[in-house]
Amino acid sequence: MKLPDTVYVENILEPYLKDFIFERFRDVVEIQDAVSKDDWKRVKNLGHRILGSSGSYGFVDMGTFGKIIEDIAECKDKETVLHLAGLMEYHLKNVNIVFVAEDDT
Repeated sequence: MKLPDTVYVENILEPYLKDFIFERFRDVVEIQDAVSKDDWKRVKNLGHRILGSSGSYGFVDMGTFGKIIEDIAECKDKETVLHLAGLMEYHLKNVNIVFVAEDDT
């Protein structure tokens, strides 16, 4: 599983993107914390939150990761959830963001 190297974001969202990225980093930390405490309801809710917010900013594949985390929380698969959280963190640190006009997305 891999997240894309480049994400295209509508330029109208540029002022809000820093907060979006910050919140996703916080989600990664919260997922790791919740897994360490076997709080699978919280993991599921965090996955759902990632799913719901990511597509709006052009991070569609990250939203898919959120959905997978949400689903895997039902199985309580620590290794997979932590792996996905790590991939999300790596993606957030390394993604190339290209701002585009609204009509170009």
